[in-house]
Amino acid sequence: MIMRDNIILQVYVWHRGSGKLIQALDGHSGAVNCVSWNPVNIYMLASASDDGAIRIWGPDPRMDQYGLGFKSCT
Repeated sequence: MIMRDNIILQVYVWHRGSGKLIQALDGHSGAVNCVSWNPVNIYMLASASDDGAIRIWGPDPRMDQYGLGFKSCT
């Protein structure tokens, strides 16, 4: 877990069925305060942070054991 002054700087993606952590997404340098899934493509999401960045995350070709993996598209 990456933290700065007790603020979480990652986006965590959990498996809905098993409750296991799929991936922790690195890329923000400020507190992540908003995450939204794409309503059309269930494999894409956006995150916003106090660092002023909005990151778009999409499928990573190096998929994990659940068939899911994400990388920053921005």
